[in-house]
Amino acid sequence: MLCVLIARAAGQPLETFLRDRIFGPLGMKDTGFSVPTSKLGRLVTGYRRDPQSGRAPEHAESRASTAAPAFAGPHRSTP
Repeated sequence: MLCVLIARAAGQPLETFLRDRIFGPLGMKDTGFSVPTSKLGRLVTGYRRDPQSGRAPEHAESRASTAAPAFAGPHRSTP
C-alpha cells in the first residue's frame, strides 16, 4: 500500500523513484526489482532451511540435494 502511495505522490513508477532518489545517489547501480538476463550469473541463490531438520545447507555440495532454492525465478523477468 505504501508503495502505491509513494508512486502516486512522486508521479512516477516506484522502481524509477527508488532508482533516481535512493539507489542512484547511494551508488547502488545493480539494485532493482528484476535481473537482466546478462547479469543472472551474478545473482546469488537464496536457500531456505530444511523443513524437517531445521538446518541450512552447510556447503555448496549439499545445495543441490538437500536445499530448495528460496526463490523460484520471479526475479528473472520485469514485473
